[in-house]
Amino acid sequence: MALARMRLARDHMSRQSQMTAQAQGLPLPLNTGHEASLEGRVTRMIFDAPDGKMRVFQIQLDDASQMTVRQYDNLQPLKKDDQIKAIGKVVEHKRFGRQFQARDVLRRIPSSPEGVAKVLAGKEFKGIGPKMAQRLADSLGSGVISILNQGDPDGLVAGLIGESKANSLLASWASNMQEHAAHATLADLGVGPHIRKKIIETIPDFEAVLQTEPYRIAKEVDGVGFGTADELAKRAGTYQIDSPQRLEMGIQHALDLAALDGHTGLSYTQLLDKACEVLTFGDRKAVTAVLDREIEEGSLLESPNKLIQKPSLARLETRLARFITRLARSTPPPLNPVSVTSALKSLKKDYGVSDEQFGAVSAALKNSLSVLTGGPGTGKTFTIKAIIETFKKLMAERGQQPRVLLMAPTGLAADRMQDSTGYEASTMHMALQFDPETHGFVHNDQNPFPYDLIVADEFSMSDTRMADAVIRAVAGGKTRLIIVGDPDQLPSVDAGRVLHDLILSGICEVTKLTIVRRTGEGSAIALGAERIKNGKLPEFGQPGKSDLVFIEMDDPQAASDRIIEMVSDKIPTNIGHPTEKIQVLSPGKNSTVGVLALNVALQNALNPVEPIKVAGNDNDRVIIRNGHHARMGDRIMCMKTNYNLNIYNGDAGVITDIEVDPERNAFLHNNFGKKDVALERAYWANLDLAYALTVHKSQGSEYDVVVIPMTTSHWVMLKRNLLYTAVTRAKKLCVIVGSKRALQRAIETLDGTSRQTGLLSRIKAAA
Repeated sequence: MALARMRLARDHMSRQSQMTAQAQGLPLPLNTGHEASLEGRVTRMIFDAPDGKMRVFQIQLDDASQMTVRQYDNLQPLKKDDQIKAIGKVVEHKRFGRQFQARDVLRRIPSSPEGVAKVLAGKEFKGIGPKMAQRLADSLGSGVISILNQGDPDGLVAGLIGESKANSLLASWASNMQEHAAHATLADLGVGPHIRKKIIETIPDFEAVLQTEPYRIAKEVDGVGFGTADELAKRAGTYQIDSPQRLEMGIQHALDLAALDGHTGLSYTQLLDKACEVLTFGDRKAVTAVLDREIEEGSLLESPNKLIQKPSLARLETRLARFITRLARSTPPPLNPVSVTSALKSLKKDYGVSDEQFGAVSAALKNSLSVLTGGPGTGKTFTIKAIIETFKKLMAERGQQPRVLLMAPTGLAADRMQDSTGYEASTMHMALQFDPETHGFVHNDQNPFPYDLIVADEFSMSDTRMADAVIRAVAGGKTRLIIVGDPDQLPSVDAGRVLHDLILSGICEVTKLTIVRRTGEGSAIALGAERIKNGKLPEFGQPGKSDLVFIEMDDPQAASDRIIEMVSDKIPTNIGHPTEKIQVLSPGKNSTVGVLALNVALQNALNPVEPIKVAGNDNDRVIIRNGHHARMGDRIMCMKTNYNLNIYNGDAGVITDIEVDPERNAFLHNNFGKKDVALERAYWANLDLAYALTVHKSQGSEYDVVVIPMTTSHWVMLKRNLLYTAVTRAKKLCVIVGSKRALQRAIETLDGTSRQTGLLSRIKAAA
């Protein structure tokens, strides 16, 4: 009823707008400054912004007048002669005068036989094709539309189409019309095309749901948050600021926001405060009553350390704690004690290991679960090799070939691990093996890893969910697991601080390597990182003479210009490191020295447009994430996992070819992980330029040369662990370009948002 009332009100406003528009000589039904819609045919594509974020085109309205349309959001494929409905308002452009500014553009069902023929020839109507579609239009003329809308198979058969195909076409037409109407309704409510599609697929009866429980949409549709559901309820006329359903969703949303900051839960008071803030509702008694009810009913759970959590995260932490405890308490497969003692004694003589490294090898051999930590240059990789070689020697004495698995969170981290140890390594996702049928992993507690020794590196990157998957798949009593990581680096992107909690729990033996052993190339980086970790300014050297350099430039634009010059010319020419071995790492995405701007500038400097890169294909129109135009030779990174293609979030590669087949299907060929992967156009939005990366995105990777902009434009992001993580990505040379004030800010500022989790308390409770 509310939607019906809304439509009646909208129709009344439309009639009023038409009368006003007639008086002002505007094309119907437009009125300057007010929400309106117009329908017509695209007659000219005037401009498409290179970043894919804006377009200008001209349409002929149904009264034959012309109107220029400018669109900034929700851009979908559009071409000349398309029939559209644009939703927005008339504005006065300072330079071009009166235009229609569209917030959304919908395809319109054509009214002419010719238009219907074009629609029926599309991929949505299988088995029709251009020739049959035109035959129907020619035979039935203007009657084809009413025949399709009425669902009349006899009428279609009269148009020289078989009965079976007629029934199939009518079913497809009805389905398309229903979907089109649903899109139109949601577009009127201000919902963009991507979210519209998700809502329609997930909740087919969304109109009824909007009337009775609008916040269910936020619960069930991926990508729809509390704010969107709130706005939908307002537009549908069902919004009540104090409705119990809204208060429940606001509390849940407060926990979702906390998870984005890495917390797996909040204290009762923190959650109450955050929920009232999210709800913009000051009645704490009402919110408290709903919060208490959710806890009582089990919609929210409490951890042993009194954090209020969503059940999904609470159960995940509980399970992870149980499997950590089980693994730590299990006895590994026995090794000959005499042989172990002999092997450990020979370590110092054969490998020259330190006392710390000796302790790590001993812990790995004697326990089912052990942890190895340390900063750059302390010998973690050397220790891993010593563990593997010693284990292989002991197994060989028993006439056995050990099964060893090395894994890391990302493809780059796994490649680095493989290169540095000489042993094959894989990503955690690949090792676990995704199962498309269950949407889980093949390896789990029911089907554990078939390995004798597992080394999981860069574990500071592992969030609660990934850590749970890995540790569940390790068979207690059959496998030795060595977890390796640096807890002083940035924590995982998603919620949790598993490595930190595991170390503090005392449930397993932890070895911390503290002595910087790296000498020669990269030694200043290791020593500088140690000083940063301790809150001290590193000792910088001169370019060409030291592997840790600071170039002072207060102005962000000047810093950006210097970085482009260094990466494209100075470092390759004067120091000898090729550009493909140089990685720019920025604290954030925005500003002149942010990832977005630097990627465009570096792309133009390192891979400028050339005729060979654009001739004969769609290369000049390849738009990827953030509206970037990609071309052959570009460095790119995958931002979303695709298990079917065996590519994962964080995989990096280079575009080796751009192919367009006769059906106009376009493919990007990329050498992800040293293998060629062809990606269809639909996946391109999940790719981004990778000349510059955020420090977060670089975790787990190492590069010969790292260049870091450090300016006050990223002031709030400048933290000690961020700078430490960035510097420790460099193997041979690290250059920081920016202001002393920004550098000092980063060194002095600890991350004040220490993550709150229930895992540590749950491990202690399970122990």
